[in-house]
Amino acid sequence: MSLAVLAPTPGRWSARLQGRMRTLFKPRQLYLAADAWSAQGEWRKEAESFEAWCVAHVGERCVVGLSSQCLLHAVVSGELGEQEAVDQAVQQWAHYLDVDVAALEAHWLLRRVKVAGQYLISAAPGREVSSPGCRRWGIAVCSLTMPPSLWRRCRQGSESWW
Repeated sequence: MSLAVLAPTPGRWSARLQGRMRTLFKPRQLYLAADAWSAQGEWRKEAESFEAWCVAHVGERCVVGLSSQCLLHAVVSGELGEQEAVDQAVQQWAHYLDVDVAALEAHWLLRRVKVAGQYLISAAPGREVSSPGCRRWGIAVCSLTMPPSLWRRCRQGSESWW
């Protein structure tokens, strides 16, 4: 493979710079509704929709607002190993919330932290947000959060790719 293929084209570089400058002080706000991430959600369709948004907004910065229904949390024993703690949390979500384990592991970001001798395991539907489409089109996801004030702003005037 030649270096010319790997080098960014002037058009793409300038589009990324323009997008970054356009959203430097006011990132775009996106909102992910809970229904897109349900067990019946169509992951491929959602990923293609986000990829299309990335193509249309090359280089831009964005804040992704999540519905609180999209977040999962579990507290498990600190006596378990890190992976066993995550596995137990996933099994709890599958049992009590009817979450599809394969979809959860494939499409959700799983994080763990040890607090006061116990593990707090959290999951958010973020793999699509941190997908190769973001990197390919230079999209900078500033945050993946859901404070109440952001929820109001997102619901009132956000662009939504779902």
